[in-house]
Amino acid sequence: MTKDKDFKRLVRARAEQTGEPYSSARRSLVEQPTEAAPQVADLRPVEKPGLGFTVWVPRDWAEFPPQPTNNAYEVARFQYRDEHRHICLVFRHPGAVGLSPHVPADLIRRDREAKGFENFTADEMEIGGWPAVRLDYSTTRFGFGEWFVRDYLLVAHNVVLELGLGSSVPEVDGPTFDEMAARFTAEAPT
Repeated sequence: MTKDKDFKRLVRARAEQTGEPYSSARRSLVEQPTEAAPQVADLRPVEKPGLGFTVWVPRDWAEFPPQPTNNAYEVARFQYRDEHRHICLVFRHPGAVGLSPHVPADLIRRDREAKGFENFTADEMEIGGWPAVRLDYSTTRFGFGEWFVRDYLLVAHNVVLELGLGSSVPEVDGPTFDEMAARFTAEAPT
């Protein structure tokens, strides 16, 4: 009852403020879009025990063989194409126990800058109990519009794991990418 009373007050206030009839003011308030929370895709785990990690990817993303011509350290590849482009790459770089994730993040930044990427930002974080760095950057060099990349780098044991996520629609994929990183786990390879 109170909720209806409050809503009626809002309708009357709008009608008075805009000069529109009560029914129009009510319709305007009822049809007003509410801001929806960003959607996170339904994720599935892909275990790679021989490589020392489990990655969570959207259920509708297909797994493809790694492409060593892209990068010698690429060990996993997942993609999805609709009217946009979405990709997940996992790289396994040599590292050292106690190495700061800022070291590989800086190396990757320099490498990607040389390849035409720009707009870099870096944030410290933790993934699965390991210190990590999130590196965001973008480019327009591919010919299909802006391409955004979000790399999560963590040093686990004596390897650097890089969860590389790319999208042509970061405002859509960003929450999913963050959830993928939150669920990413690193173990000692078997």
